[in-house]
Amino acid sequence: MSMDNATYNTAHLTEMLLEKMVCSPIFITPGHSEGNTLAERTIGTVKEEIHKVAFDHQRSWHKYLDYILWAMREIPGSSTGVSPLQLAFGYTPRGPCTILKDTWMGDTVLPPKSEKPVVQYLQELHDKLITVDKFASTHLQHEQTKWVSRYNLRSWHSLFTWRISDDFDSRYYVQSTMESMACTSENHS
Repeated sequence: MSMDNATYNTAHLTEMLLEKMVCSPIFITPGHSEGNTLAERTIGTVKEEIHKVAFDHQRSWHKYLDYILWAMREIPGSSTGVSPLQLAFGYTPRGPCTILKDTWMGDTVLPPKSEKPVVQYLQELHDKLITVDKFASTHLQHEQTKWVSRYNLRSWHSLFTWRISDDFDSRYYVQSTMESMACTSENHS
């Protein structure tokens, strides 16, 4: 288990808990949080998502925390290809749509007492899911642009020219570029 050197991680109570759990902590070098890259990246993602939701819903951002955390647990990781919830518990997470389908099909019974009417609850859920979808789409577009620019940092655009065949008239060539990958023939006479 990788930890920073905070007092709550080095306290005697924590040491006793780790001893009971048969875990040996690995402390990172002070001032070098890159040792906890995965945890730091996750904390940064949560902070960014809370910031975006708080910007749009300044007085009710705390009501969206469940959806933010659900999205983080449900979305498959890029390195493992499965969601953190599935890694921890061994089953595919059940989202709001799955629960709704199971309820409508009679597989699951709703609790008899509800605080709000079902229609109002579904409308609020729909609005929140649209908000989360907008954020996810914007975030995805931003991240893809960032990764493409980082990936193409040292690349250059190439123009390939070759003859189609020896028996074909040698004045015609096929040209393509890396951007379009579309072949065009031009007359080079």
